[in-house]
Amino acid sequence: MRVVAGQLRGKSIKGPSESNLTIRPTSDRAKEALFSFLGVYPKASFLDLCSGTGNVALEAYSRGYKKVVALDRDPEAIKLIKSNCDSYPIEIVCHDVIKLSDLHLGLFDIIFCDPPYDRTEEFWQTLRFDIPNLLEKSGLFILETDHIFQPEPTQGLEIFKTKNYSRNHFHIFTRSV
Repeated sequence: MRVVAGQLRGKSIKGPSESNLTIRPTSDRAKEALFSFLGVYPKASFLDLCSGTGNVALEAYSRGYKKVVALDRDPEAIKLIKSNCDSYPIEIVCHDVIKLSDLHLGLFDIIFCDPPYDRTEEFWQTLRFDIPNLLEKSGLFILETDHIFQPEPTQGLEIFKTKNYSRNHFHIFTRSV
């Protein structure tokens, strides 16, 4: 794993231990495609939910996002995020994503969430109500899932686009007014 582009291009990113099957980093190829798509959107703020290794948060920082927050609840994930991101102005938050509404993080241009695939439905059922309150008016919410999960329509979010990159499926939402 590495940073694909930006000021930190080529920087190696430490991954999870082989015994940890709960942390599944977004592949470099999928990250490249995602950030190529995001290139035309504002680069002020980026929230990485279920951050895992900090891989996506670090990519966002490298590509010029001014405010980057990496959030996860898993102790091993927090160690990895700190190891990979502590040298940079990335805010690291140890908190359960399901209880996101407890936090006051402000508004974000981009919110990315890559939950464990076996818990995607549980995360979606909670986050779909919280995310609209965290998005800037023109913000995007990206939910990474496996090929099986199809998010149901929800008040406050409209599906904008779905992009598939091998095992990575990105459901991209805009905030509905």
